[in-house]
Amino acid sequence: KEEFLRKRDLLKQQMDEQQKLVSDLETKRSKTQDGIHAKQTEGRQLRAELSSMQKKLGFSTEDQIDDKIADIEYRMHTESLDLKKEKELMKQISELKQTKPQLKKFDAMKTASGEYDTTNVGPLKANLEDIKTNLNSARDERRKLHEQYSKLMDGRRKAMEGMSDIFEAREKLNKEIRAKYGQIKELRD
Repeated sequence: KEEFLRKRDLLKQQMDEQQKLVSDLETKRSKTQDGIHAKQTEGRQLRAELSSMQKKLGFSTEDQIDDKIADIEYRMHTESLDLKKEKELMKQISELKQTKPQLKKFDAMKTASGEYDTTNVGPLKANLEDIKTNLNSARDERRKLHEQYSKLMDGRRKAMEGMSDIFEAREKLNKEIRAKYGQIKELRD
């Protein structure tokens, strides 16, 4: 009986430890998935911002801006323009020159967004795969421990099957002994 209790307690302790490990890994997995979703959302927002920025700029290279500036300057030199029109063209040239730094910023953001998924989400996904592998092995170990526990309890039940008759006989004898003690006590009094 003591051997059974020792084995049972040991298996229960191991199952509890394994369950704690599984719970911890589940928590890690959940947090990692939340991190991945947050990074993916951030990446989508960055791409949307880039798309709107590209639409606002209207140009995709500095050469296009330079060509447009050259075209306007050529027009100013070859055509006779009134003062109002010339001021408009000068304003356009000024705006185009201000667009160049924004285009550089756009190109830098575009490059960063291309690397965003691989540098930010990639390691998290690899970490998630490691966690899933560890989680599956912990669950398998927990399942094995549970099977051992079930076998131990089934063995104990089978060993105790014939014992119920013995326990009933013992209880019957104990009642008879108590009855005899009661008779002896009455005789003494």
